[in-house]
Amino acid sequence: MLSLQRHRGHTEVWEIKSGTLTVISDGNRYEIPTGQNITIPKDNIHCMINLRDVPVTVLETKTGFCREADNVRLLDFNNRPIAPLTNQTEALSAILYTKIHEEIRQRFGCAHAPNALLATQEYKQMVMKG
Repeated sequence: MLSLQRHRGHTEVWEIKSGTLTVISDGNRYEIPTGQNITIPKDNIHCMINLRDVPVTVLETKTGFCREADNVRLLDFNNRPIAPLTNQTEALSAILYTKIHEEIRQRFGCAHAPNALLATQEYKQMVMKG
């Protein structure tokens, strides 16, 4: 599971060469099988995840302003620094990220638990009210 992030300056296209990639894209979850692709536009809140026991191979093509400084991390599975959540799409994506993080923890185990606040119904209700 990579970080939940967005990019201000570039678009990405992920082509799945093998396996099935789980994707968070603007608060929605997609399962992308071998031979398919998904486009991640600028400012899209996104994450790529492998939830299966087999490797996933992804060919990533970036178009636009492509450098590390363009990455804005909103949540991070590896506890790297993150930016605050500032809108409903980011918050809904963070809720989904937390749910998938818990799936990984239960299935494979990991050193840390997801953010408990983001997993509560109260938080989701607050986000939905705007």
